Amino acid sequence: MGNMIIDSLQLYSYKLPLKKELVLHGHKISHREGFILEIVSDNGIKVISEIAPLPFFSQESPADVLKEVVLFKNKFVRKAIPSDLIQQLSIYAPSVRFGIESAFLQLTAQSKDLTLVDLLNPNAKQIVSVNALLTGNQTEIVKRAAQRYEDGYRAFKIKIGRSNLHDEISAIHKVREIVGDESLIRLDANRAFDITTALDFYEQLKSVNIDYIEEPFKSFELVQQYFDDHHDKMPIALDESLVEIHPEMLNNLFALKAIVLKPTLLGYTNSMMFAKKAFALGIQPVISSSFETSIGTYILASMGAIIDSMIPIGVDTLSWFEDDLIPNPITITKGKIDLSKPIDIISQLDFSKLTEVVLDNK
Repeated sequence: MGNMIIDSLQLYSYKLPLKKELVLHGHKISHREGFILEIVSDNGIKVISEIAPLPFFSQESPADVLKEVVLFKNKFVRKAIPSDLIQQLSIYAPSVRFGIESAFLQLTAQSKDLTLVDLLNPNAKQIVSVNALLTGNQTEIVKRAAQRYEDGYRAFKIKIGRSNLHDEISAIHKVREIVGDESLIRLDANRAFDITTALDFYEQLKSVNIDYIEEPFKSFELVQQYFDDHHDKMPIALDESLVEIHPEMLNNLFALKAIVLKPTLLGYTNSMMFAKKAFALGIQPVISSSFETSIGTYILASMGAIIDSMIPIGVDTLSWFEDDLIPNPITITKGKIDLSKPIDIISQLDFSKLTEVVLDNK
């Protein structure tokens, strides 16, 4: 960051309606709430980022976010940015780290007249693949799969473990018939099963050629037990478990097929550390959303491009929003996000949908 100084910092809150209720760990929410962080450097560069703890997944509350942003403001505003900023941020909650880290990376990129992708991976392709998110009852899942396939998606993620397993298995087979053999099908169980149930479930899907099953087991301890006894039977990805472990622990989980990285739950830098370790072990790192707005989704798509644009990322979540913070939200066209054309998010930001937060300096 050189000798750059933070000239000002402001926080805004938002509350956006969803098109339909979102079920998170059995709880229903009808709105997505979060914060937009605005930072201006002493040379006039302005950036924005998103801090949006995911209810019932994030450990930190909105009140915690406010306390930590005030702490950061008091410690770093109008002072030279220290070279060990990332290390100093380690005490902050993951969603706060993600917001601050992505803001400072954007400051660095813009100071060099680069995009975030060009700054961190000059050789990256700017077209990022996205997997379609299929939720609802079995009829809705099959219908949406057909729609998304027609829209050009070639990777699909289906939520499972929420209803009758026989019906879910039937729906997955129907989705495979619709999307053909060349498309990826991923499953997300959100820790629904014990080992026996998960293996029985997968046994009935072998002909479907599943890319992976995300978090099939009820706990990380069962994941470890599974790899001790059955590591070659079922392709597994970790998601929730990543908040419980350190990247180096992947050394003992080398049979994993993938890890699903949600920077709002892990932080930007920690997510990238997981991605680097995963590549070294032949594990696929998949960037995924925690239902951020277009502000956060732009950063997630950039991370996907930086890591590997050919790995479909999980950001097909903006369609849940009734409204967004910019009039022209991030668009997914034929199952891809095009980052090659600059997106001027700051000038589009609709402040009528934001409430300025007074940050107490005491």
